[in-house]
Amino acid sequence: AADLGLVPGIPLFGGCSDHATAMLGTGCIRPGDAHIYMGTSAWLAAATSEDDPLPGRMPSPVPGLRYHFYDTDSGGSCIDYLLNTFYTDEMKLGADVYTLMNQEVLTALEEEDENVLFLPFLTGASAPISNTTVRASLLNLTRSTKRRHIALAVMQGVCFNLRWMRDIHRERNGWNPNFLRGIGGGMASEVFAQMLADVLDTPFTPLENPRFAGNLGLQSCIEVGLGKVKDFTVLDDVVTCGKTYVPRPGYQKRYNRMYECYRESYRSLEDMYRKLNETNG
Repeated sequence: AADLGLVPGIPLFGGCSDHATAMLGTGCIRPGDAHIYMGTSAWLAAATSEDDPLPGRMPSPVPGLRYHFYDTDSGGSCIDYLLNTFYTDEMKLGADVYTLMNQEVLTALEEEDENVLFLPFLTGASAPISNTTVRASLLNLTRSTKRRHIALAVMQGVCFNLRWMRDIHRERNGWNPNFLRGIGGGMASEVFAQMLADVLDTPFTPLENPRFAGNLGLQSCIEVGLGKVKDFTVLDDVVTCGKTYVPRPGYQKRYNRMYECYRESYRSLEDMYRKLNETNG
């Protein structure tokens, strides 16, 4: 404070990382609370007690709490790539390409003859696997493949990657969250939110204002630091949830089959990615 030349008496706070403030902004302040972020990147975070046999590797701003954290650099950036590559004409005309994409995804969901896969590793992967040479791929294209089938594959690929994170977490720590909330710009898509609930087979609730969870979390840090509120339980009355999406049984068979193909595709291509993208010594 002295080095910055601040007037004596001005409160000075150390900040949190984006996922730490997101833990607060989603109300994940007790063991078992969990959320998913879908912005440019994507992550899954689940709170745990520091006294648990397998506590999370990240310290929460809430005393005594930690959280498990799985993130990947390619989340909403995959949707941006899809739109900037396959919807350029509509973008030039100023059309609402997000609504158009969502409508096409819903149409493609009803067509069972196209099974396109997308591996969403545009910039490598940090979770659910750590691999700097892996890249994104579209698989199983045919002459009848249309843009809507590719849009569905991209959205499914992001969901499958989050399910893979969830499965790793479940194998290590179990999976019975108090709730699973959603934040980030990607949560503006009801189609994506419903698909995520179906793929994870878990009720899923985006926040009413999913873009501002981090701001809300940081505000709570300041209020606690200034003594304006007693502790972080103030968030119970501040965090506002939107619609809860419930898994639909009719989609489980399809998603389970495609998810297994998705994971097997990565294993089959792992060595080829390495050969194509490793730096020559």
